[in-house]
Amino acid sequence: MPVNPADSAIFGTLYGSDAMRAVFDERAFLQRMLDVEAALARVQAGLGIIPAAAAAAITAAARVEALDAGELAASVRNVGYPVVGLVKGLSRAAGEAGRWTHWGATTQDIMDSALALQLRDGLALVRTELLAIAAALARQAATHRMTVMAGRTHLQHALPTTFGLKCAVWLAPLITHVERLDQLRPRVERVSFGGAAGTLASLGEHGIAVLEGLAQELGLAAPAAPWHVARDGRRRGGVVPRSRSAARSPSSPPTSSCSPRPKSPSSPSRTRPGAARPRPCRRSATRSPPSISSRRRARCTPWSR
Repeated sequence: MPVNPADSAIFGTLYGSDAMRAVFDERAFLQRMLDVEAALARVQAGLGIIPAAAAAAITAAARVEALDAGELAASVRNVGYPVVGLVKGLSRAAGEAGRWTHWGATTQDIMDSALALQLRDGLALVRTELLAIAAALARQAATHRMTVMAGRTHLQHALPTTFGLKCAVWLAPLITHVERLDQLRPRVERVSFGGAAGTLASLGEHGIAVLEGLAQELGLAAPAAPWHVARDGRRRGGVVPRSRSAARSPSSPPTSSCSPRPKSPSSPSRTRPGAARPRPCRRSATRSPPSISSRRRARCTPWSR
């Protein structure tokens, strides 16, 4: 019997649907990592980094059935991660083209990008279920708009209400959850690709092009910086355009922190009679702080083109 009840044939249905289990099971994760390796090879072939024939062979070999489960388990036990054994199995299955697999990538690139693909599929399932429940409640709210029932307060009957209104109340937070889900997905459905130290150094001048191409090939967003250690999902996806990555010029006005706080017209003055009024900061009197847009322009990506 499984140790984790979520994996139990008896109790497993209490912890998730078969569709969600298919997205996140072990074989699905291995296949997603192979999908990332194959997509990387295709992008690099398009940029002339590896031969096109090698990319085709790697793509054809990138099937979870081509992996030796026992060999992969032994590698994970020794290394602690599955990518070393996965790349070894993929390279062997690809034959002569195997020497071009995993070119310029590192373990976290493959695992995190595969996870992003799984999250995309899983969140799509959640959104579909939310929309189905919301649609059912909307139908009930419209059908029973005039169906009178007893309202309740403090666990007791109160003034009359309608069953349609109750359904509308149940519906409202689900609509909000769909909106939050749509706001979340661009922040978590992002490719991960930075090489061994996050600098893309092994790909030279092609680093950013491979990153953007891999994101497009997988249908994910391209991040502005490596995100392996940033698991909060707060940063939005999208590579910072070069025109916005230049730092602020020396002639741009600095932000002043000593500007006097504006006083409300209705608030009484706290200055004692005869006391000298506080002098405004000279810098704030001659220079205005930068706008939000200028501060955003000052941000730059750590990957130089």
